[in-house]
Amino acid sequence: MKNIQILLLCLLVSSSTFAQEQILGKWLTQNKDAIVEIYKEKDKYNGKIIKLIPAKQEDGSAIIDQNNPDKTLRTRPVLGINSIIGFEWNAEAQNLVNGKVYDPKNGKFYQGKIWIEKGKLKMRGYVSVFYRTETWTRIR
Repeated sequence: MKNIQILLLCLLVSSSTFAQEQILGKWLTQNKDAIVEIYKEKDKYNGKIIKLIPAKQEDGSAIIDQNNPDKTLRTRPVLGINSIIGFEWNAEAQNLVNGKVYDPKNGKFYQGKIWIEKGKLKMRGYVSVFYRTETWTRIR
């Protein structure tokens, strides 16, 4: 009986680890205007913008973070910034929670949660009781 309990515990832990690992990687955003790489640093999950589509503005200059609420950051390139910040793994719900999502298009931060559903990444951003969910596609 004890061996069965240990086996079940091991299966539960490995299932949770597998779900966490599925979130890691490169994802094409819903609007197909960026690729974000989700990575784990210590016990937090972050996502860095690694490609913009198009890569530059019409005049050939870098796309900048012009709407950032911090005026000192408004001239930095959007490419390379973290748009997913400080998420934690919730083993019970099998998702990422307690982090922030930054949208450089409007310069706003949102509370959110992230999970995998049918091989796609689902990201939900919240403002008060309102929310919007995006579906991202894995880049292989």
